[in-house]
Amino acid sequence: MRNNKRTRIAQLTRYFLAITSLIIPTVKAEQIISLQQVLNSASQHYPKILEAKQKLQQAKAERLSTEGAFDIKLKQKAQVRTSGFYDGAYTNQSIVKPLRQANAKVFAEYRLSEGDFPVYEDQFVTQDRGEFGVGVSFSLLRNRDIDASRVAVANADLDLSMQAFNQQAVLNDVLFSASLAYMEWLSAMQQLDVYRQLLNNAKTRQTALEKRIKLGFSAKIDLLDNEQNVLKRQALVLKAENDLRMRTAALSLYWRDASGKPKMVSSEQPTMPNTVAETALGNVTQLITHAITSHPDIQYVDNQILQHKNNRKLFENALLPKVDVVMKASRDFGSGSQTREGFETYVGLEFSMPLEQRKSKGKLNKTQAKLRELGYLRQRLIEELKLVLHQAKMKYTNAQAQATISLRRSDIATQLMQQEQERFNQGDSDIFKLNLREEDTAEAKIDAITAELQQILTHIELLGQAYKIDDLLPSF
Repeated sequence: MRNNKRTRIAQLTRYFLAITSLIIPTVKAEQIISLQQVLNSASQHYPKILEAKQKLQQAKAERLSTEGAFDIKLKQKAQVRTSGFYDGAYTNQSIVKPLRQANAKVFAEYRLSEGDFPVYEDQFVTQDRGEFGVGVSFSLLRNRDIDASRVAVANADLDLSMQAFNQQAVLNDVLFSASLAYMEWLSAMQQLDVYRQLLNNAKTRQTALEKRIKLGFSAKIDLLDNEQNVLKRQALVLKAENDLRMRTAALSLYWRDASGKPKMVSSEQPTMPNTVAETALGNVTQLITHAITSHPDIQYVDNQILQHKNNRKLFENALLPKVDVVMKASRDFGSGSQTREGFETYVGLEFSMPLEQRKSKGKLNKTQAKLRELGYLRQRLIEELKLVLHQAKMKYTNAQAQATISLRRSDIATQLMQQEQERFNQGDSDIFKLNLREEDTAEAKIDAITAELQQILTHIELLGQAYKIDDLLPSF
């Protein structure tokens, strides 16, 4: 069953190997560079991917910083009278730990005073060994279920998730660009081999024509005509060599050494790929399902929706009255006033409510509208993604048909050229017809190479649109 689902990618690549093995010397295994090796190199060293990884690290750091709202805090207050009738001095040290539940805070404090205080500052007075106290505060309505600190943490988690999606998007784009650079380099290399073979045929024929002219079997004009053909084919080789150099330079952006620096693939001993990974495309419905759950743009919108829902809860929370409770227990130690001896407990209640709530209502209404906007955006992205995937699948199917036609045409052109060569050797044809056959064969081979390249690229493009292009990465 699995064999039946294999894509034509491996078959096409094997065809590449079969064609080029006739015109390219065999290279050692260690010289072979596969598409998977290039993609692996790019995924590890390409700067744009490394940039995305650092953005992800920044998001992690930002997420950590939002946790600071729940860090333990040490507070200290001190007051010393430097002049006047009273000489009282006072210090208060406390440790506060915010909790996530009910906007609660637990605290412990130590107060100590000495000297005399006026009656209106009697709350500062403690026994001579100070006062120890513990307590807790929490909210009953506003800030009970949600508050700014908890929303900040939740939104930071979503920001972190969005950066992970962004990293995947960057990886997807880079792998597609690297695949394009690799396949264009491979195509340029193969086209150069075709033109070199074409030129070699003309040069070999030039020598043969000189002998035939001496024997009286050919006219001198045939030699001149072939010389013109040699020059034309030399120009084609020069152009193809320049194109290969440019493609090699472009490939070096993705083919990097261990330190991450670009390195050139040798064009003196051309290397051939092993094989493109065999990946089952599946039907478009499966690709769409995978793409919706993996597409960074859609996931980004989903996270924005969740963030605005968090903000909506926060604005709804702001409409509630504030009812906070504080409970505290304390005890003084040492000698001093009898009124401060023993264990004391306190319960406090704080209530507040704005009579007008236009600010919170305005933010709430704005958030509701933003959520509706994001809902429509998500719908549009999914619809556009479905269209793109359907078009990419049709493009791939068409490329398959074009490749089949081009391969057949190349085979026929090769057979015709061979037959024309036999007729020429037997004196039943002329140099003009033979040159036309050779050039037509070269053109057919170039078209076949281009068609094969296009088929592979449309396959890779389809994987990229479905965010499955990392299937091409080697597994370790």
